[in-house]
Amino acid sequence: MVTSPSRLFSEIATAERPTETRVLMRRAVVLGGSIAGLMAARVLSDHADEVLIIERDPSDVDGGPRPGVPQGSQVHALLPAGQIQLERWFPGIVDEALALGAPPPPGDPGAAKIFVNGVLGLPPAPSDTGPMLITTRPFLEALVRRRTLAVGNIRMVYGRAEGLVLANRRVAGARYVPDGGGEPVVEPADLVVDAMGRSSRLSDWLADNGWPRPPMQRMPIKLNYATALFKQDEKVSDAWVVVYHTMAGKGRSARIGGINSVEGDRWIMLVAATTRTGPPATSPTSPPAAASTTRACSATSPNTGRCSAGWPRTTRRTADAGTSTSSTACPPDWSPPVTRSPPSTRCTARA
Repeated sequence: MVTSPSRLFSEIATAERPTETRVLMRRAVVLGGSIAGLMAARVLSDHADEVLIIERDPSDVDGGPRPGVPQGSQVHALLPAGQIQLERWFPGIVDEALALGAPPPPGDPGAAKIFVNGVLGLPPAPSDTGPMLITTRPFLEALVRRRTLAVGNIRMVYGRAEGLVLANRRVAGARYVPDGGGEPVVEPADLVVDAMGRSSRLSDWLADNGWPRPPMQRMPIKLNYATALFKQDEKVSDAWVVVYHTMAGKGRSARIGGINSVEGDRWIMLVAATTRTGPPATSPTSPPAAASTTRACSATSPNTGRCSAGWPRTTRRTADAGTSTSSTACPPDWSPPVTRSPPSTRCTARA
């Protein structure tokens, strides 16, 4: 019987610590060392003798946003499900983040204020996932990277992924150019994971080797947003989290503004709206309820960084058993996915 997507997701999204650590392959290669790639490497470390991460950015993520993460300066939210998985694969990571300076949530739930069209809503419901982490993206990624590379059979090299190595119609490795140039290096692998995000050229590599290019879907969004960091000042506010939504309606456009406490005794502020009404590229602006706070922050606390960006569209590439090479990614002695209705995309262990 084919496992439904919802059941499969439920199985892999459990909070229970992994107990099945049977080694299935000699070597796995992960292309991309962002959070998705780091998590993939950690999971694979239980099932491979060696895991190699190929990452483009040699810079230390502790120093701030990386070039390969253009949204790194913007506000990021770690959802409860994400926090559960981080704690599942890196036990104690939440306590470690708090010890390193992530702001601990206050005991009063009312310290998180959510406004909708100017009306203060009920405080968020209590969560059973432990203290809620609110940090900048570089802070969290640096912590996840340190914990990942502390695993004995995971290592990282720096360079630009250049393609896949194929043999007998299956993926046998990956090719990359080391940081600083030089000749391409071939890394053999039993399994290659693409975690390169929007910069991935996997579709081109598949087409170059005779497979159909996965179809691409684009959905216009036309969203503009701006983020700024401010030093906290109790004379301005002692708020932990404040979010202000303006819902689209007659005579008004959809907007959102928010201020979060983050590590380093700072506030990170976001304002966002559609292209027509979005914030200017030179300075964050905000809904009226937050405007006075912005002026107060600017007057009493030095601005420690500002970043504006736009998101014109979202892009998704869809691959299934009929259009991808998922069968080439199965480890040795595993059976490839079986084409059926609906198609299976899972490898199965051979007896």
